[in-house]
Amino acid sequence: MKVPIHEIDPLPTVEKGKSDWRVYKSFRLHNGVTCTVVNDKESKTTAVACAVHVGAAADPREMSGLAHFCEHMCFLGSEKYPGENDYKRYLSAHGGRSNASTSLHLTTYKFDVLAPYAEKALDIFSNFFIAPLFTLSGTSREVQAVDSENSKNLTSDARRRLQVVKDIADQSHYYSKFTTGNASTLPAETEETERVRSALLAFHIFHYQPQNITVVIVGPQSLEQLEKWIIPRFGEIPSKQLDNPNGEVEMLITNSAKDMPEFSYGNPVPTYSPAFTPRLQNYQWPILITLKPLRSMRKLTLNFPLPPTRHLLRKNPTHVLSHLLGHEGPGSPFSVLQTAGMLSALSAGCRISGPDQTVFQVDLSLTELGEKEWKQVVALILEHCRLIRKEKDLQRFWNEKRTLAQMQFHHASPRQAYVFAPMLAQSIVSCGTKLSLSSDWILEEEIPDIEQFVSCLAAENCFLERCSEVAWNEMKAESEFDAGFGKKKERWYGIDYYLINVRDFSNWERMDKTDLLDPTTLHLPTPNRFIPRSLELVEEVPIEAREKPRICKEIDPPKLILNNHLGRLWHRLDDRYALPKSHISFLIRNPAVHHRLTEGGWEFDPEISVHSSMLTAVFSQALAQETYDAELAGLHWNLSSSTAGICLTCFGYSDRLSDLAIQLLQDFFAGDFIQDSYSRSIKDHTIRSLRTYLSSGRADSHAAYYQNLLFSPKQSEVAVSLELAKVSTLESIKAHHRRVFESKEIEIDCLYTGNVSEQHARNFFLKTNKLFSGLENAMHSRRPRAFLTGPEVKRLNCGQDFELHFGSENKEEENGAVLMTFQSMIPGFCGK
Repeated sequence: MKVPIHEIDPLPTVEKGKSDWRVYKSFRLHNGVTCTVVNDKESKTTAVACAVHVGAAADPREMSGLAHFCEHMCFLGSEKYPGENDYKRYLSAHGGRSNASTSLHLTTYKFDVLAPYAEKALDIFSNFFIAPLFTLSGTSREVQAVDSENSKNLTSDARRRLQVVKDIADQSHYYSKFTTGNASTLPAETEETERVRSALLAFHIFHYQPQNITVVIVGPQSLEQLEKWIIPRFGEIPSKQLDNPNGEVEMLITNSAKDMPEFSYGNPVPTYSPAFTPRLQNYQWPILITLKPLRSMRKLTLNFPLPPTRHLLRKNPTHVLSHLLGHEGPGSPFSVLQTAGMLSALSAGCRISGPDQTVFQVDLSLTELGEKEWKQVVALILEHCRLIRKEKDLQRFWNEKRTLAQMQFHHASPRQAYVFAPMLAQSIVSCGTKLSLSSDWILEEEIPDIEQFVSCLAAENCFLERCSEVAWNEMKAESEFDAGFGKKKERWYGIDYYLINVRDFSNWERMDKTDLLDPTTLHLPTPNRFIPRSLELVEEVPIEAREKPRICKEIDPPKLILNNHLGRLWHRLDDRYALPKSHISFLIRNPAVHHRLTEGGWEFDPEISVHSSMLTAVFSQALAQETYDAELAGLHWNLSSSTAGICLTCFGYSDRLSDLAIQLLQDFFAGDFIQDSYSRSIKDHTIRSLRTYLSSGRADSHAAYYQNLLFSPKQSEVAVSLELAKVSTLESIKAHHRRVFESKEIEIDCLYTGNVSEQHARNFFLKTNKLFSGLENAMHSRRPRAFLTGPEVKRLNCGQDFELHFGSENKEEENGAVLMTFQSMIPGFCGK
């Protein structure tokens, strides 16, 4: 019987931020499909996403990767559009693209296309869910695509680490499943082909029910038009029943579906069912996993299983835990460890956020000293956890987090439609329509019950990971392991790893002061002094823009408002979006940043180029602690070098932004940031990255590297850069800093845009001029430059072709890559 598609049930309207110009409407079709249509008058494309409430958690263990395989097969034609390439051909012909992904709990499909061609693309797309073909010939071919994707993952350290963690999980828990699949789990080149296809059909019939589907469409069309497109198409998705529920394959699908916990909004919260628990290792936690990476790294990770938090909308306690353990300001573990020269990076947050479990992690990138003293690093992190457990007033941290989250929610510009549509569809599944955008940003006033979560941050509830060559060699030297521990092999990737119980962790119970670390210097964050004092718009913003964003208004070019002996200032007022945000680009044009002056003029110098890259990296690391609160408060910055010079970029809330930029420039000019601990850390990181660049990584990234070598006259080979990095020293970096500012060809180009008046921009620029007071004699008489700053590309002669072939140095790489580049012969070609 045909579904009465004219009947729809309205759903709560999406709660959106104040700066979100999009218009939303949500409803449920008669057959159960949940729909949200979004009018975005600024978008040039129309994007559609479909989130299906099933993922790899429902895979039969006898056919690992079936959900992922189903995702691949859905694209290969339907009864209405039987051509396997109809979909991709139509999208590519009309400025479109598509993709899909399979997680443990969801399978998400998406595409976008130029708006005038959206209706037919939507029609082709919707028929994948109405009547897909799943041909026998397509089954065999697409298994090879899945197997190729799995082969690509074999060379990813992140994937390898994930597989090892899955290997120590409860093997009866869905989290332990091998989610990608390969040619052995989906044997489609043998007599098993028909069985795989039968399982695929049963999986699709059982799980791709209309009540399990959420659709989002975002485009410049009116809500009424989008509704007219969506309702008749997705209203045609039928509710199907398995032909033979008691059949062998059908029973396989229905039984494995029981592994998948309830994930969608409004359903009962699953009971706490952790994949990781001390019981699995006979209550001998903490335990340590050690594996050898393909790329050079020194990773140390602390993992703490926690109760589930996904259902705690607007009151998720991990917001506070991430803030307190991931903080990088004074008194934080990051600060103490970085000052001691033991740490280069730290992050904290949820590694797993499932409906039935959470795993909270603290992930650290160590220096050589930190690697050597890794047990002290762990002790310090656990000491900080004790500080959190003892803190009586966690409400103040919740208040600050709540203030910053709400501010960001109301003053964030909407994302690109292609990114936004799948994100919204996935969020609707787990949060419902009303809270789909706001659940993590508009938080409740009172801090949630956090005690049960904080109490889990302890050694006896922790499993650790070390991923480095040094850690691996330490384990290889061990000769005795307790029963059940020792060297093991992961099943799917064939990775060797060690699993041991940490026998002596008494110093982790309470850390004493050591020669390297003093735990008494730890303290919880102080109030953030960078939170904006005002979010008001400047007086120059027109009334029309204040009332609502003028998205269709033509963008005016920036105006040159100051041109003096030091440089140029460009300004543009934001009169379209009317957000309390600004952006500063401060370019110090200087050929000495990547070149050496010779008798013939400026020539690119690899040694100078390497030193410039290291100099900016040292600055970024040295200022991390001081500016971390600014980052939290929405003030972001970056210092980078290029063949044009050195550029400081600052962007975020207008209040305090110019103060931050001036402080950063002062610190950079002074050079006091060039200290031994930071230079050693950056040198070590640079050497390790360059050393393993060609012996690890994917073939396509290597192809891009060789392409850049061919076309760019200002890029040195990895081997050359590696040798130059090895001989760099603290003194050579200091000398390079002095040399950069001794150049006689420095000049400034500054662009100040956003919620900023011309007068404020002038004042800022004149303040920065004072920083260059010692250089004014060199810069006083600006003359036309003989040196052209900026990127350069070698031009091929008309009809000249190159064909380069390189073998991969990565022994683990099973894939190849072909990269084709077509160079336009039109001078100044801009893509128009």
